[in-house]
Amino acid sequence: MWDGKPDLGPHLLPDGRDILDEIREGRAGELPFPVQARIYQGKRINDMLWTGGLGMIASTALVAVLNDLGVAGYATYDLDVRNRDGSPLPGFVGFRTTSDTLDTDITDLGRGGSYIFYTTDRVANALRDTKLKLDITPVTPRG
Repeated sequence: MWDGKPDLGPHLLPDGRDILDEIREGRAGELPFPVQARIYQGKRINDMLWTGGLGMIASTALVAVLNDLGVAGYATYDLDVRNRDGSPLPGFVGFRTTSDTLDTDITDLGRGGSYIFYTTDRVANALRDTKLKLDITPVTPRG
């Protein structure tokens, strides 16, 4: 969400760059206007949030666990995260996967900003053992 955002896209900068791509790539701070990521769905605050198109938002607690595990395949970026009522929601950052293949610890398989991501069994099992609020569902990759 940003001041002057039209209801329908595409949302482009004067030089033709897609605003949503810039945000999802972690460059919201470089845009000529402030960007707020607001929680879009759900009744409770989990450690992974869906914003309705701006990409994934992760708690700093989740990121700390991933760092402790030495997980490869993701990046975080600063983002002004807000609750549904517009109040600040501290302890969250923008989150994106950096791989679109299954040969890394975490991936979104090229879904680009989806709230679904895939991890190795090692990472999924370690996340299950935490007190983080996450929905973890086993998936069998298909060829």
